[in-house]
Amino acid sequence: MTAISPLDTLSLSAILNGQECLRLTLSGCSSLSDVLREVRRAAGTLTGLISLRLRNITQGWSDRIPLVLRPARAGIPSLFD
Repeated sequence: MTAISPLDTLSLSAILNGQECLRLTLSGCSSLSDVLREVRRAAGTLTGLISLRLRNITQGWSDRIPLVLRPARAGIPSLFD
C-alpha cells in the first residue's frame, strides 16, 4: 500500500462470512488510521473478522486488510473513536 492523500477518493468494501456487509466511498482521509476510524463508525454493531478491500481510485492501487471488529466496551474509549 502507498500513501493516502486527503485529495484521494477511496472505495472500500468489507466482507464478513462471505457476504459484503459494508461499502463506502471516502475522501479527505490522510492516513490509514483515518480510514479505519470511518470504517468503524460505519460498521456500527458489526462484529467479527472482516476482509477490508481498500481501493485508491485516484492513485490506482488496492489492498486487502484483515480487520477484527468488536463492540466497544462501556467506559473504555475505542482506539478509533
